[in-house]
Amino acid sequence: MALVEDSVVKHSVHTLVFRSLKRTHDMFLCQEGQAIPEDELALKQKALCKIQDEHFLVKNMPNVGEPAIRAIQRTPESNRQDGGVVVMGGHPYPNAPGVLLSKETAAVPRSLTEEVVERVRDEAIMADKPPPMGASLADMLGDSSQSLVLSKGTQQLVPRKALQTIKPRWHPPWKLMRVISGHLGWVRCISVDPSNEWFATGSNDRTIKLWELASGRLKLTLTGHISTVRGLAVSPRHPYLFSAGEDKQVKCWDLEYNKVIRHYHGHLSGVYSLSLHPTIDVLVSGSRDATARVWDIRTKACVHTLAGHTNSVADILTQAANPQVVTASHDSTIRLWDLAAGKTKAVLTNHKKSVRALALHPNEFSFASASPDNIKVWKFPDGNFLQNLTGHQAIVNTLAINTDNVLVSGGDNGSIHFWDWHSGYNFQKLQTAVQPGSLDSEAGIFHCTYDMSGCRLITAEADKTIKMYKEDETATEESRPSCSSLERSYLALPVRLGGLGIANPTETSAPAFLASVKLTAPLTSMIVSTGTTEIQLDYNLLQSLKRDISSENHNCGKQFSVDHAMTCHLGGFLTVRHNDIRDFTASLLTEVCHNVATEPTLQPLNGETFSYRTANEARADIRARGFGSKGQDAYFDIRVFHPNASSYVSKPLSALFRTHEQAKKREYGQRIRDVEHGVFTPLVFSTSGATGREATTFYKRLADLLSDKQDKAYSLIMGWLRCRLSFAILRSAIMCLRGSRSSYHPVYCDLALAVHEGRVSL
Repeated sequence: MALVEDSVVKHSVHTLVFRSLKRTHDMFLCQEGQAIPEDELALKQKALCKIQDEHFLVKNMPNVGEPAIRAIQRTPESNRQDGGVVVMGGHPYPNAPGVLLSKETAAVPRSLTEEVVERVRDEAIMADKPPPMGASLADMLGDSSQSLVLSKGTQQLVPRKALQTIKPRWHPPWKLMRVISGHLGWVRCISVDPSNEWFATGSNDRTIKLWELASGRLKLTLTGHISTVRGLAVSPRHPYLFSAGEDKQVKCWDLEYNKVIRHYHGHLSGVYSLSLHPTIDVLVSGSRDATARVWDIRTKACVHTLAGHTNSVADILTQAANPQVVTASHDSTIRLWDLAAGKTKAVLTNHKKSVRALALHPNEFSFASASPDNIKVWKFPDGNFLQNLTGHQAIVNTLAINTDNVLVSGGDNGSIHFWDWHSGYNFQKLQTAVQPGSLDSEAGIFHCTYDMSGCRLITAEADKTIKMYKEDETATEESRPSCSSLERSYLALPVRLGGLGIANPTETSAPAFLASVKLTAPLTSMIVSTGTTEIQLDYNLLQSLKRDISSENHNCGKQFSVDHAMTCHLGGFLTVRHNDIRDFTASLLTEVCHNVATEPTLQPLNGETFSYRTANEARADIRARGFGSKGQDAYFDIRVFHPNASSYVSKPLSALFRTHEQAKKREYGQRIRDVEHGVFTPLVFSTSGATGREATTFYKRLADLLSDKQDKAYSLIMGWLRCRLSFAILRSAIMCLRGSRSSYHPVYCDLALAVHEGRVSL
C-alpha cells in the first residue's frame, strides 16, 4: 500500500502576521468605538477611598447651605449691606478633643461684634476690587490676615501676609586669645568642668591632661589608655571624669584620687564619642562597631545597645526631654532614640555624606548636625528640618553653640566659621595658624567647645596645641560691620576675576585725592598767578579734541559705524583681538599639554601637492602635544569675524561658522595631517561672543583636562573659561570702537589661584 504524503504549504512570517491582524480585526469589529462598560460598585469604592484618603478631615463637617441661609436670615440688616457682603461666624465645633460633632456636643462660636464685622467687610470689598495698574505682589496681598467671608454667595480666603527673611543679628568678631602646648600628638577631644575652673583634653599621645581655664597652666596628667583618647565627659553631680578611646575601653576616673575606679566593657571596636545624661546616672558611648551603648554609671551594666546604624557612630547628644538620645553616624543618618524602650524613634536621612558632629542648642528645643555637604538645623521632638547653613567647604569635624546664638563649626583644613543661629548668616571666617615647627597640612580642627559662660571658645587641633578664642571687646556694629574685609576685597575685584567691581572708598580715596591734586596743579597755579577766578577756556580747542563720530574719523577715509569699527584693519585692533584669545588659550594649554608654542612655523613643502592651495611658509596659531592623543601634536588656528558685516547679513549664524571652519580646514587641514602628522582644529568666534562647533568641543575638552589637573569641579572651570572668553571679546570690541592711547599688555591670572582665592564664583 503506497503511503501518500500531503504537501504542506509554507507561508512567510509576514503573511501569517497579516492574517492574525485581519482575524483580530474581524472579531472585534462589532465593538469598535464603544466605551468599556463602567462598574458601579468599583466607582463607588473609588469615591469612598478618595474621600477617606484626601478629605477625611472635613468629610463630617456640617452642611454649609442651610445653616448659612438661616444665619443670613438671623443677621441684622446692618450686616447685610455694602454690595451683598455677609460676614458669618464660624461653624459649630466639638466641645472637647476627640469628641464627635453632634447637636449635643456642638459648641456655638461667640457672636461677632460690629467692629469685627466692619473690618472683615472692608477686607472682602477690597479683595473683590481689581489691583491697580503697576501694583506689586506685596500691594496685592496687603497686610490682611486669613478670614472666612461670604461675598456674593461664594467663600473667600483672604491671603496671609508673605513670609519675611530673618535679619541677621550682629555679633562681635572673635580673635585668638591663647595657645596652649603640652600634648605630644593630635588633640582629639575637650570637656569643660561644670564649675568653669578647668577643662580636660584627650590626645593621640594616650594621655588626658587637665588645664586651668583662667591661666592655661597644666594641673594634672592622667595615663591609662593604650591608644588615642577620643571622648571625654565631666560629671556635673559626681567628681568623676569619663574617657573613651580607640582601645575599646570606657573608663571612669575618680578625680579625688586621680585613678580609674570603673571600666565599662562591651564595645567591639574603638569608642569615638561620649555623652552624660543631664538628669540620670547614665552614660552613652558611640563606637566604630556601629552601636551606641547605654551604661549604668554605678553598676557598670549595659542597659541598652542602640543598634541600627550601619557605620561608625561619630557623635552623641543627650537631653532630659524626649528624644533623650541623638546619634550621628558615618552612614549619613541621624537617629533619635527612645531611651526607655531602647528603640529608634526617627531616622533623619537628609545628609548625603557622613555626619561627624552634633550640637544641642542650650535654650531652644533644636539641634544642628554637620556633614561635608552642609550644616543642617533640626527641631525636636520629631526631627523636623528647619534650615541649611551652606558655605563651609570642608570636612566639618565639630560644632558648638553658646547662649548668644553663635554657632561655630571647625573644619579639617583648619577653617573656623561663625554663624548666626536664627538667620544662618556666616558673619566671620577664621583660618587657624599652626605653631612654629609644624607643617601647614597640620592645620585641622578636631573638636571645639565653649566654656560654661559662652565667652571663650576652646579648640583641639592637629598641630598638638589647644587654642582659646574670645570676643573682641572693642568692636562695635559701626566699627566692625557684618561684611568682613576679605569679603569687601572680593567685591572690589573686577568682573573678569569674579568680583563686582565695587571700589572700596577707604582704599581709593587717598590715591584719588593725590591724582586730583596733580591734575589740577597747572590750573591752580594759573588761578593764583592771575589773581582772578575768571578763566577764559579755548572751547574750539576742546571741540577739536573730541572725536566726531558722524564724520570720517578713521584714517581709512570711510564713514564711521559700529560695523566698520569691527572690521577695519587700520590701527591693529583686529590683530590685538585675535592675539588676546590666542595667548589666553595657549596659557591654559601649557598646564595640560607639552611642547606648547604660539605661531609655530609648519614644515616647508618639498614637492607635495594638496587639494587646496596653501602657503609654503604657513603658520598655525597654537601647537600643543598630547591634547587629543598621547604623543601627537594638535594645531589650532583662531578666527574672529563680525556677523553683522554687509557680506554676512543674509546668512544664518550657523552657516557663517560652518563657512569659516571649512575655510580654515581647507587652508591647513590636509597639510597638517599629511606633513606634520598631527590634527587640526579651527577655533572660530564671533564679535558678539558666540563660538563655533569645533571651538565649543575644544574648550569642553580643555575644561575637562583642567578640572582633573587642578582637582576642581568641571562646571567651575567651564564657567570660568566662558566668562574669560566673553570678556576678552567684549574688551576687544570696545577697543575697536573707542581706540586706545596706550600699548596693550594682556594680563592673565593663574586659574588655580583665582579659584582658590574666591575670585571666581560661578
